[in-house]
Amino acid sequence: MIVKRAAYRLISLVLCSLILGCGAIRGDPSFPQAIAGMKHSIAPVVCLSRNSDGTVRLDQIDGTAFFISIDGLFLTPAHVIADFRPQHPLANCALPGVYFPEEQWSGGQQVHLQWFAFSPSQCVVDEQLDLAKCRTLAQLNEPPWNKFEPTPVTIDASVKDDGTPIAFTGFPLGIVVPITSAGVIAAYLDSPNGGPPFGRIVIDKAAWPGASGSPIYLEDGEVIGLIVAAGAGFGAGTAYGRSSLTIDAFLKAHP
Repeated sequence: MIVKRAAYRLISLVLCSLILGCGAIRGDPSFPQAIAGMKHSIAPVVCLSRNSDGTVRLDQIDGTAFFISIDGLFLTPAHVIADFRPQHPLANCALPGVYFPEEQWSGGQQVHLQWFAFSPSQCVVDEQLDLAKCRTLAQLNEPPWNKFEPTPVTIDASVKDDGTPIAFTGFPLGIVVPITSAGVIAAYLDSPNGGPPFGRIVIDKAAWPGASGSPIYLEDGEVIGLIVAAGAGFGAGTAYGRSSLTIDAFLKAHP
């Protein structure tokens, strides 16, 4: 019975792709809306340094973060935050932090781009799950935070069917333009070392360096996972993340 159900799901997915086009991926207007909204919820985690003339240069993009509250709480992989600790590669970073763009557009053309910097603090880290929850040092009633309020994401803590269309958005190429990839849920895997079942999610799209921490979300914009690694070897071309079930358990364990 299990084999028949699995075969039926596979045949349905193939027919959807070849005949119907799986409208949620091709031409469904709700995904562009979700992507546009997600750009207000994410930020790159980077290391900047000051030059002798006072200007700032970008040293490294370490990952991506997304916000879960209006007062500055954000999630990112533990390995992204770990790089800023003593004895780690970015320990001497002059300006570690999360950076937000303020963009203005007119007639489809970008008028200007300004960056706001916030240093992370109060981090709670789970090395086994590779998850970290931090708060920025920004004050809600002070600039520049009062000019740029991130939109907190909504987390859907449920297991979705294999083949469900998803997207993930992050900063693998630079801190100016977020990049979005679209694909489907390839599988759920149980967590290692006795973690919750369905704790890992596999996506049928590769994740580039810097995409760690990108939210995995549905066409309604609800987040169902967080990218932590790209597939390697026979898994090349895929990406792995922590599922929303794992994220939900982590948040409940660290209120």
